[in-house]
Amino acid sequence: MTMDIKLPLVVVVWNDAWVKGDAPVVLSEVKHEHHPMPVTTLGYLLHEDDAGVQIANEFYDDSYRGRTFIPRALVVSVTHHTLAKPRTKKAVPTTLPVEETHS
Repeated sequence: MTMDIKLPLVVVVWNDAWVKGDAPVVLSEVKHEHHPMPVTTLGYLLHEDDAGVQIANEFYDDSYRGRTFIPRALVVSVTHHTLAKPRTKKAVPTTLPVEETHS
């Protein structure tokens, strides 16, 4: 099996619609709960255009699966991401070592 992943990895932040299921409606809570649910989804960017963003969350056997389409109006941001850890710079000594002189 080759791991020849050609698509960029992205983090998509978007506003999702939601359903509270069969729970009874409590009118005093409606105004407080009247907002989309923010969602963060990580995936391989399959396609992005004015219609929306399409990503897949799995790569296997030279193909992608686990597809999600997010309409453009719901997208807050699309940020390219890498799985590699960023390198940390080594700390620079704050004082220089003192050289010993022998007399």
